[in-house]
Amino acid sequence: MRFPAARIQTAIRACAILATATFIAVDVISASGWDWRSWLPAFSKHGRNDEIRSYVEFVEVNYRDNLTVQTGIQYASSYTREIQSQWCYLRRKILLPGMAENSLTLANTKDQKPVTTNFFTSENLRPFSLTPETASELVTTHCRFK
Repeated sequence: MRFPAARIQTAIRACAILATATFIAVDVISASGWDWRSWLPAFSKHGRNDEIRSYVEFVEVNYRDNLTVQTGIQYASSYTREIQSQWCYLRRKILLPGMAENSLTLANTKDQKPVTTNFFTSENLRPFSLTPETASELVTTHCRFK
């Protein structure tokens, strides 16, 4: 049994329209903030209602030479996008084996409260060759708080 070419072309067009509609629907749902992970445990034999898996996302931004600014974002659980706490610190990359790593907390926030910038002294900024003004500026230019 042979199918006419017009029928095959119609079927191909229908598949293309369906695929396009699916991509658009997924994009709209993602943009709305809906999280598919919230319903996944209900269908999973391995998901347990009494388990909460928290996780932290790290964002690293190069500053200069061997210095980076890292922002940590701790979420309440793996099922929601609720942020519990965030912190940002300056870190000196280790260049040689055995070299000590230096880090300095620049700012932090908890429970979506305003960001609190740390108090900087010339002593705690000396290993990074920064001034208090430059360190405070890094909070707005390099920290990636959400």
